[in-house]
Amino acid sequence: VAATNRSGAKASYSNTGTVVEIAAPGGDFGGTGSGVLSTLNAGYSTPGADNYVEYVGTSMATPHVAGVAALIMAKQPTWTPAQVLARIQSTARAFPGACAGCGSGIVDANAAVP
Repeated sequence: VAATNRSGAKASYSNTGTVVEIAAPGGDFGGTGSGVLSTLNAGYSTPGADNYVEYVGTSMATPHVAGVAALIMAKQPTWTPAQVLARIQSTARAFPGACAGCGSGIVDANAAVP
């Protein structure tokens, strides 16, 4: 999974190449509002308050795709992994920015879930 930035182009840190199948939002380095919100717990050694933190990376992009795959499987439990991937790729949105080697497009949950 490749990561895209806020403009829909390849994020500066993203992996790319022939093994990349799809892209998803991964955020930008650049301050508040540039990352992808993730749930977190504020405690360091014991549980603390639940909160949100912005993170940046392919580790933020990949869960977008895994979640879409899970939603597809919930609707189509007999589909093979290849069928799920084909659905995700065939319904992906075009890149609004430059993203060579980022797969077939940006994952689109609304279009992918049958």
